[in-house]
Amino acid sequence: MSDPLLYQRDPDLLMEWASDEEDPAGHPVLLVDARSGRRCPWPGPSGDLELTLRVLSRLGAPTTAEELHRRWPDAPQLVRLQEVLEAAARAGLVTVSAARDSPHDRPGGCSPHQSAAHREASMVPPDIDSLPGTPPPARLPAPATPETVTRLPDPPAPAPTHPFETVLAQRRSLREFTSEPVPLHLLGTLLGRAARVRGHLSPLEHQQTQRPSPSGGGRHSLEIYVLARSVDGLEPGVHHYDPFGHTLERRGEWDAHLEELVDRLVTVPGRMDQAPPVSLYFASHVTRTSWKYGGMTLSLVYRDTGCLMQTLCLTAADLGLGACPIGALEAPVTAPFLAGSGSEVMHVGGMALGAPAGPAPAVVPHPGAHDEGGPSSVTAV
Repeated sequence: MSDPLLYQRDPDLLMEWASDEEDPAGHPVLLVDARSGRRCPWPGPSGDLELTLRVLSRLGAPTTAEELHRRWPDAPQLVRLQEVLEAAARAGLVTVSAARDSPHDRPGGCSPHQSAAHREASMVPPDIDSLPGTPPPARLPAPATPETVTRLPDPPAPAPTHPFETVLAQRRSLREFTSEPVPLHLLGTLLGRAARVRGHLSPLEHQQTQRPSPSGGGRHSLEIYVLARSVDGLEPGVHHYDPFGHTLERRGEWDAHLEELVDRLVTVPGRMDQAPPVSLYFASHVTRTSWKYGGMTLSLVYRDTGCLMQTLCLTAADLGLGACPIGALEAPVTAPFLAGSGSEVMHVGGMALGAPAGPAPAVVPHPGAHDEGGPSSVTAV
């Protein structure tokens, strides 16, 4: 007598709402394979949809029809369960095997939602001549009545600079800072060198800008908010950096809410003993990118964030500042200075800045690494 068949749900299944064009029979959802993108309306009778979803929810591991029936207190008759399982197998929603080892057992990997986002990122962007309507503006409008506008040195005040090879060698993520305030001219030089708008790209109506850090299609969805706890010459609080005018626009005072935000998004996830003198909060106005790239938007925003963080880190190293990029995100956004922005704005990362406290941590070379002088040793840079 052969062993009973085992059924297991495809681990990459997601559900989406079906449109009338996709499912004229009126089923409310589609079952979508997150990796391949295959969209499957339920192929059986309409009344089977709810039962099928309930069955699929119980098939995370290889299970026989008898086991499913026995473990499910209000299960339908065994014959009915068997019919649903066989229909789901024909539709490719479950796998069927005779072995107890799961065909879907695999270490780690992405979740179905992450796989779906990656698949969207592989899409070909739309033709630029077919883009809809007017692009969102590249410059964030200033408040009707800004509290204070601080003009940063232009041209920047003299600041240190070093050969690029030296900057690359000295770049480290630093988490300990002195109590000294960050000089305003260094903060301004950092923002100017790493994020200032240098010009516009043709055609001008597409609102594409050229900046030190690359961005998909020149759309630059990221805005930088300076959470200044201790900056010499700048009032404590939150300030928006305008990369067009090279100014800091004050958006709020340093209060308990801002202190809690810095603690939650920078100090604690960065494993720091105290809040840094300066924290940067990166917010993406996603419609700037989605207007041009559609389903690729999230992936491009993340990549743009990485580019901006690296540009800021290298610039900080050149200026003798300590910097630590922070990957902690908040969703939905709770930052009080972004209140009312809605779902258009996403928090995509942060950064700690300050004067380094002591030398950088020692670097242990890879075992077996050699240079011209022989085996490498432990070095501090």
